[in-house]
Amino acid sequence: MSTIPNEEEEEVLIHWTDDAIRELVDHGNNKNDDDDDDTEGAFIDPFAVDPHETFDFTFTKNEAVIDIILEGYNADADQVWKSTGLTIWRAAELTCDYLVEHSASLLRNKNRILELGAGLGLCGILAYRLLVLMEEEEGESEGVAGAEVFLTDGDVEAIVALKHNVSSNTDQQQQSKTKIACKQLLWGKELSETFLQQQNNNEKTDLLIASDIVYSPLVVQPLWETVATLLSEDGQFLFGYCSRRDVKITIEEVLEVAKEYGFEWDCVDDRDGVLVYVFQWKK
Repeated sequence: MSTIPNEEEEEVLIHWTDDAIRELVDHGNNKNDDDDDDTEGAFIDPFAVDPHETFDFTFTKNEAVIDIILEGYNADADQVWKSTGLTIWRAAELTCDYLVEHSASLLRNKNRILELGAGLGLCGILAYRLLVLMEEEEGESEGVAGAEVFLTDGDVEAIVALKHNVSSNTDQQQQSKTKIACKQLLWGKELSETFLQQQNNNEKTDLLIASDIVYSPLVVQPLWETVATLLSEDGQFLFGYCSRRDVKITIEEVLEVAKEYGFEWDCVDDRDGVLVYVFQWKK
C-alpha cells in the first residue's frame, strides 16, 4: 500500500460519534432525560449473537477481479446505533457498481479523490483498487498513475474500522504510484477549509464519493458546505442515496439544498429505492 506523505504520523482525532446527531434530534423532540439512566447497569446477555459481521464483495473490470473483504458489524448491532458507518448500507453497492462501470470517465485525470462518510471504506477502497488496476494495465500513461485517494469519516469508531479495512485490502499494492490515506473529516465550512489547508495544501478534490450518508436533516447543510468547499471547479460528486423509514429527510430536500449551493445533477441509476446521482457545479 502506497500512502500519502505523513500518513504514518499519528492523527489527533476529535472525539465524535454519529449518535451526537441523534441526541440533538432527541433533545429537540423533548426526549425525557431520565431515559438515559435506564441504560446504566443494564444486563448484558452473555449468549447474545455476535454483532460482528464480515462483508465480502467481488467486482469485475476488464476480466480482472477485485475482491474486497470488510470487517464491521451487522446493521442491528448497538455499535451501529452509535456509529452508523460500522456497517454496510444498501446504496453503497449500487454506487460501487456505477463506479466500476464508469471508472474511466470518473477516475481518469483525477489527481485527488475523496470519500465522505466512508464508514467501512467500500467505495473508497474500490476507487483505489480500480486506479491501481488502470495503472497496471496502462502503465504510467497520462491521467492514470499518481492519484491521491482520501477516505474520510467524522466518527472516531468508524475511523478505527476504516483504517483496518484499508490496510487489509490494499497491502498487495505496495509498488503502486496511487496513494491512499484515512483521515478524520467533520463536515461544515470552517472544518472543511482547515482540512483542505492541512491535507491538500488548499488544492481541491476532483472526485468526491459518498453513499448512505444522509441520516438526519441536521447533516444536510454541513454536507453541502463541505462539498462546496472541497470540490474543484470541474469536479464531480458521486452520491448514493437510499430512502429509509427511520430517516426523516427526503431526497427532494437534499437536492433543494444542493441547488442553493450552486450544484446541478443527473440521476444516473435508480433501482429498488436506491438512487445514484452525479453532481457538478452549475455552469
